[in-house]
Amino acid sequence: MAKIDTTAEINAVRFAEQATDPDTPDSGYGLTYFKSDGKLYYIDDAGVITGPLAESGAPGAHASTHENGGSDEISVAGLSGQLADGQTPLAHASSHENAGGDEISVAGLSGLLADDQNPVAHAADHQSGGGDAIKLDDLAAPDDNTDLNASTTAHGLLKKLDNSAANFMNGQGDWATPAGAGGGVSSVVIIIDGGGSVITSGVKVAIKFYYACTLNAWAIGDPLESGSIVIDLWKDTQANFPPTDADSITNGHEPTLTTAQAAEDTDLSDWSDVTIDVGDWIIFNVDSATDVTLVTLALKVTKT
Repeated sequence: MAKIDTTAEINAVRFAEQATDPDTPDSGYGLTYFKSDGKLYYIDDAGVITGPLAESGAPGAHASTHENGGSDEISVAGLSGQLADGQTPLAHASSHENAGGDEISVAGLSGLLADDQNPVAHAADHQSGGGDAIKLDDLAAPDDNTDLNASTTAHGLLKKLDNSAANFMNGQGDWATPAGAGGGVSSVVIIIDGGGSVITSGVKVAIKFYYACTLNAWAIGDPLESGSIVIDLWKDTQANFPPTDADSITNGHEPTLTTAQAAEDTDLSDWSDVTIDVGDWIIFNVDSATDVTLVTLALKVTKT
């Protein structure tokens, strides 16, 4: 095949019209040819056809040669700028995770995360002096239960209780016995008068209690003469009034005066019952009396 000198000037080249594409040229050669559509094409030694060629000498449409699997495939990795079409990125979550090549810190993000997050321990932030202290009166009202009650072992929402039924909180926030309360101790006094004659046996007085109390002691006094008397105490409720001998609370240790003008007992642990509830009745019954015409019986009680 003849070669044209590289310095030769050619004014025109005459192409024979080709009905089909020519065979692949020998290695190191290429062919330019004219097809029946009136346009020029080029085939290289690999059999790749380019064309039709534009009038300027630029290649014609050949996008497929640069696409995936094409003979002149172009990798976007070597391109700069932004692609005209938006691209769906390949899965690469791990690159944004902890220690990934493109780790993302949530501290630099705004808005709410899609998933609920477990907060880092930060109780101190909400406590007194913390960066996000919460005032107790800004919280919702508590349930109607005993969770926040004070007790003898916990402060609750007031000063710890001192476990004394006789004390109350004063205006200075301290537990104290009310003035004049005398520790809740009082006296119940009855007078049995024989009208100048020796007192007879039988029921003499009935008293109803409008407060609860505990019986602590008794004392008998006869201001006129020395004599003897035994007085029993019967106790029962309003619904079972009147009490009877079966309701005795002295357990055979009745208040007793024996040939004297005064007697007292400050230990009632031998009685069967020393507790008086609100609404209870006590009947005082004289079991026996000798040489006494006027007797006073005083009971020491502690209000509960």
